[in-house]
Amino acid sequence: MYSFLFDVTSRTNIFENVLSIIQKTLQRSKLKLSKRLVYILNKLQSFPDAIVQHGFVFYSMSHNIDVKNYVICHYEAGPKRDTIQDFITNHIEVKTKELLNGGFRSFTEYVENIRYNLIIQLGV
Repeated sequence: MYSFLFDVTSRTNIFENVLSIIQKTLQRSKLKLSKRLVYILNKLQSFPDAIVQHGFVFYSMSHNIDVKNYVICHYEAGPKRDTIQDFITNHIEVKTKELLNGGFRSFTEYVENIRYNLIIQLGV
């Protein structure tokens, strides 16, 4: 998680992998995607903003099990993996529900809250 927050190359790689996972999930669902969603997914690929990339990954972790597993599986089984999994479940998923229910004034506030707590609680 440290490299995702502070290293541009790692953040970009993780973001691109998560975006790919989401796109594959949508393709497997065989749902007809709206033009707006297709536009947004295409726009995300060329949008190097850290807030957007972090927020997309956090949001995806809480709503897509494949993304959650992708993040968790980067850690060997043991206490560190358990800590990361607990943080995703008990913080990121809770904060994402708050975001969807209007609990944040902005998407930036949501991302900053998670990044701050990631650093404080996980000590990265």
